[in-house]
Amino acid sequence: MYALLVLIFACMCTYAAQANVQDHLMPNYLPKSNLCPSGCAQWSTASTNVTEQARLDATWSSGKPPSDASNICAMPAASAGEDLGDGHYNDLVINSFQGPWCYCKDPAPGNKHEQYCYPDPNNLNVPEQINLQLAKQDVVVVSFVTREENGTTISTLPSPVAEWKKVSDTGLATTVLGLSHYYQVLSVAENQNYVLHFIKLGGLAANEKYTYRVKSGSENAPFSDWFTFRAPNVVAGQETRLGFYGDMGHSRYVSLFFLFFLSNSKQQTTKINMFFYLLFFFSSSSSSSLPPPLLFLFHLCHTLFHLVLHFNRIPCII
Repeated sequence: MYALLVLIFACMCTYAAQANVQDHLMPNYLPKSNLCPSGCAQWSTASTNVTEQARLDATWSSGKPPSDASNICAMPAASAGEDLGDGHYNDLVINSFQGPWCYCKDPAPGNKHEQYCYPDPNNLNVPEQINLQLAKQDVVVVSFVTREENGTTISTLPSPVAEWKKVSDTGLATTVLGLSHYYQVLSVAENQNYVLHFIKLGGLAANEKYTYRVKSGSENAPFSDWFTFRAPNVVAGQETRLGFYGDMGHSRYVSLFFLFFLSNSKQQTTKINMFFYLLFFFSSSSSSSLPPPLLFLFHLCHTLFHLVLHFNRIPCII
């Protein structure tokens, strides 16, 4: 009976778990010239066909391209992961499954207007996939990726660099060096030197806001934009809230799943705790061991939950 109550409660409390990603412009990417010989069209005027332009506009989060989109390769938010998840893996270019894409002015014969984009070999070393890894309560590690010039090896690549400081600090930023790791599998697959970088930022003050930027150690490598984060709140009696992302924030099906829970009330945070308890409860003991009425109700609720998630584009992890 207790399991039934937990199940019903979880099915009632998970409906609000929905959030989407943001539009992402990637100017250091270009389409392949043999597939898109005339380059990318301007997003806002890509097609003279009204219906086609409306379809293209609908791929963006606000129903139209950002003012600075120009003809830049991008991962528009409204279509990201649209046909991915729950067993659906239709590789439509507009889903950004393989990365940024653009709308070609004049695609090569036999090809569609939507074409994937790839790192510009003349515009390498640009930091991508920047993220923070919480190593200790007062330490985070900045991780990011760059594509380096052919011939580059770890032994010849200088250490990556981070500049960081407290947001409240008006002085100069502190410079920190890190480590790099050559990722051979993707380097071979993409015919470029794919390098992972890691830089430790230590001695964080509890609940303090910091700003940082990073770059590869390559000569003339550009810095990333400035980003901010807040250190964990380890003061006794205080809480720390975390936002969980899936697949580096790419897909609507697997991204930003818990942010609404964690950014609002303690009541919603309690709901997510119960949700995790349900996952643990049913993963720890096979559901087939439940009495037939409870097993039927479990599968019924699970099926209905999936249907709600599917038609509302809410990610599912049960």
